[in-house]
Amino acid sequence: MGKELLIITLGIFVTILPFLGFPSSWDTALFVISGISIAALGTLIRREAIARHAREAHRTESYTQTPDYEYVGADKKVTTAEDAEHEV
Repeated sequence: MGKELLIITLGIFVTILPFLGFPSSWDTALFVISGISIAALGTLIRREAIARHAREAHRTESYTQTPDYEYVGADKKVTTAEDAEHEV
C-alpha cells in the first residue's frame, strides 16, 4: 500500500471514528495515533518530493561541440577543410 493511499485510508478512518461507538478515551487515543501517522506520512512524502525535485533540477542537458581535427603531417593541426586545402 502506497503512502498516499494510506493517508486516504487514515482520513476515512478519522471521518468515521466518532460513529464507531468506541469509548471516549479510545476515540481520543485513536485520533492522536491517526493524526501522528498522517503527519509522519505527509512529512515522508514531502521529503521524497523535495529530493526528486533536487535530482531533476541538477540534471541539465548541456552539449559541447568540439571541432573536428584532421591531422596533416606529424605536427600540424588543421581545423577546417579550407585550411586543409591550403596545407597540402
